[in-house]
Amino acid sequence: AVRKSSQFACQDLSNTVWAFASLDIHNSPLLHALSEASLTHLAQFSPQDLANSVWSFATVQYWHTPLLHAIAAPSILTISHFEAQNLSNTAWSFASLAFAHRPLLDVISAAALRNMSVLSAQDLGNLAWAFATFGFAHEPLLQSISAASLSIIGELSPQGQANIAWSLAVFAVSHTPLLHAIAARAMIPIGAAGLGDEGWKAQELVNLAWALSSFSCLDAQLRKSMAKSAFALSSELTGLSFI
Repeated sequence: AVRKSSQFACQDLSNTVWAFASLDIHNSPLLHALSEASLTHLAQFSPQDLANSVWSFATVQYWHTPLLHAIAAPSILTISHFEAQNLSNTAWSFASLAFAHRPLLDVISAAALRNMSVLSAQDLGNLAWAFATFGFAHEPLLQSISAASLSIIGELSPQGQANIAWSLAVFAVSHTPLLHAIAARAMIPIGAAGLGDEGWKAQELVNLAWALSSFSCLDAQLRKSMAKSAFALSSELTGLSFI
């Protein structure tokens, strides 16, 4: 594949790097070859190819600055053709690689607002996390994400709940109904019926506790409930106090 990568068509390039990322295989020589080959074909990449490529490189944490710059340009031009998942994946990918590109974030935020009704629970969490990670304050987007999240609160994963609450806290943008709904769900200790297999992680608990505390939503009862959850994940926690 390394030797033949220069002969790959656009979809071959994006599909190959996507396959390796999906399998969590980090092969630096291959990733470098695919990056270099992609640079010469990006003008012909479809929106799906662009989103898949940058998601794949972000998933395996492979940094190629020229390629990231090059992916941003056609993404901006074709953003109106990005599907909802492509929008959130692109934002998440650039944030995961800590590669801030303000013009791209501007068009993603505008497109996300237009497509808010079709964004999935994971899309909402990823978008909120990405913009907060960049420190790119966009209150209309955050408020829209919050309202959309509230309408599908039952579909939000623990990570999604923590990411959105954390993002609101980062920018001090309050959405009381959503925060109360998240707090109510956090009242059920990990391991309790109906929540034991949701997959809470220690960092998510930390972020959620900090966010709820920032908005004075972490009362004594909730603190006690989260402490029980923290105890269930004690092997992941180091020196953290919920008291």
